[in-house]
Amino acid sequence: GGSQFGCPTDAFRESSNGSGQPNWEVKEGFPMGLSRLIDHPAWLSHGCAIPTCPEMNDYVNLTRLLRKYRGGDTLPSVTCQDANGETVKVILSGSYATRIYFREHEGLFTKQLIIPQAKQWALNLGSSEEEAETFSQLHSPREIWDYATALMNKSGILRFQPWVA
Repeated sequence: GGSQFGCPTDAFRESSNGSGQPNWEVKEGFPMGLSRLIDHPAWLSHGCAIPTCPEMNDYVNLTRLLRKYRGGDTLPSVTCQDANGETVKVILSGSYATRIYFREHEGLFTKQLIIPQAKQWALNLGSSEEEAETFSQLHSPREIWDYATALMNKSGILRFQPWVA
């Protein structure tokens, strides 16, 4: 591969930086940010592109913002102008912040699990009838989240780009 993420070598082009050392740049049109790793199907966001705000290109800054999160109702976010000039708010999340947020709120998200709606939700994700029935009978918030995560993974909502997978 051409990078630590397994991107194909044809995703990069060599340019000169004047020092005689090769300088590698990503070719125009190659996915940037999370899109470089994750295939973002149009149906998932009704055709809206993933925001590519300049503020989101600073990994160190984003990591610093995420590490400040200690719980509460609002995950950290960045408000910026995207490539089209529209103001967008991007909620930052990583394994650390997501785990804290969902463990803190898991009871709220699952306290009113209504069996017919839960079963239909599971079926909409592509579960089998038996899996949907099992899901609709769960009571523990942790079991509900674990099962919902498994159903989302099975459905392929998030898929790696072909060069990563």
